[in-house]
Amino acid sequence: MSYIVKTTYDRPNLDVPWFTVDTEFMSDSDAQARSGIVMEFLNSKADIVTGTVQTSGDGLSWSYVQSFADEATYNTFKAEWDDLVANQLNGYTPSTEPAMVDWMTRHGCSHRMEYETI
Repeated sequence: MSYIVKTTYDRPNLDVPWFTVDTEFMSDSDAQARSGIVMEFLNSKADIVTGTVQTSGDGLSWSYVQSFADEATYNTFKAEWDDLVANQLNGYTPSTEPAMVDWMTRHGCSHRMEYETI
């Protein structure tokens, strides 16, 4: 059995673009540094997690699905992630970066996470 973590982003209509890591976001040196730390961490875990992107048929949502061999593998990953967030990211995650939260709020977008054993 494998374990899935699915993060889904929604937008209210097709006129609202998706959030992107743009020049404004990357001009914040702290956010840029945190982004680098996150990418380094995820790249170092490529042997235990695979990621895929799914898009809804209506174009109003997309999901990033992380797959783990089992829940125990996920729990180990999650403990390391929580440590990284607390000790290297000043409590921020990609979903709580101020620029992203502000942008999503202003544009009526949202995100949610789902966990599932399959």
